[in-house]
Amino acid sequence: MIKALKNNGEREIEVVGTDMRPEAGGRFFADRFYTVPPGHPPEFIPRLIEIVEREHPDVLFPQSSYEVYPLALHRDEFEGRGVPVIVAEQRAIELSNDKGLMYRELEGTDIPCPQMRTCSSLAAFTEAVRSLGYPERPVCFKPTISKGSRGFRILSAGTDRVDMLITRRVDETTMTLEEAVDILKEAAPFPSLVVSEFIEGKEHTVDVFCQDGQVLMGFVKTREAIKAGLAMYFEMVDRPDLRRYGEEVARGLGLDYFANIQFCPPGGFQHAVPGAEICPRRGGQGATKGRRGTRPVYAADGAILRPGLLRRPGPAELNTDAKDSRHTRRISDDPCSWALCLSSHNGM
Repeated sequence: MIKALKNNGEREIEVVGTDMRPEAGGRFFADRFYTVPPGHPPEFIPRLIEIVEREHPDVLFPQSSYEVYPLALHRDEFEGRGVPVIVAEQRAIELSNDKGLMYRELEGTDIPCPQMRTCSSLAAFTEAVRSLGYPERPVCFKPTISKGSRGFRILSAGTDRVDMLITRRVDETTMTLEEAVDILKEAAPFPSLVVSEFIEGKEHTVDVFCQDGQVLMGFVKTREAIKAGLAMYFEMVDRPDLRRYGEEVARGLGLDYFANIQFCPPGGFQHAVPGAEICPRRGGQGATKGRRGTRPVYAADGAILRPGLLRRPGPAELNTDAKDSRHTRRISDDPCSWALCLSSHNGM
């Protein structure tokens, strides 16, 4: 991310980095570095305010999911000091983080979501699993609020427990309902869980930059070589259906700034897109580079400081192969990306 910002090709940028670990690798790429508490303790916000008052940055953006919500709650404290914070409104983050709330909010859209149930007791959990087809069909569950793949499990009646123990990797997520019940009966209090039908297919991510729920810039990519819920690399693809669904999710949840919207289209159903998961922060966009070398992340950061900098291109701009004009240039001419123009006379 730091390299993507610094290698923007237009101007020098200073990066002030923070991390809870003094040995974090990013500190050696940043111009200055501070240690901070984790995002959830009460000391986190006062420590960031102290750093902001010392450094006077132009913009503040979090890289950890645990920091997004606290910063949304205290965004006015930073913006009152003249520092924009790249986080969405509190309500949008709550809808993105809570899978139960998210699915209910998307019920009025044309996005085909999986059948799902929320439950907060062992009896309700068992009933939800069986109502979704178990044991004839596999079912999956996850805490309603969690980060990445934490707590995600697939329930399959045909699971070979000896094979799982002896030959499978430790990050295997499949188990039987009986095994899950045996563990969950010890939970006090019982966790809030979302149970849904299990959908198999290649995972995709729609990376977007939004303002007031409108997607200004984004692209679709596959998630490859997934380990512990994290993709090791991506391949950009042209999926107009997923782009449209991404725009509808952003609009329905009122997303702002960066978000990663994950889908899992099942094989054989081109337009069915169940299994949405949303990360309301900047993710892997920083490593993406347009054909002309423009860094979308750098352009989006500029738009936060200068409202109106990014805009949708007109029909003539969409249908021309002409070189960049004096006043505007396309962020990307890749067919896999949203078309967007940067108004250079605004100071970027």
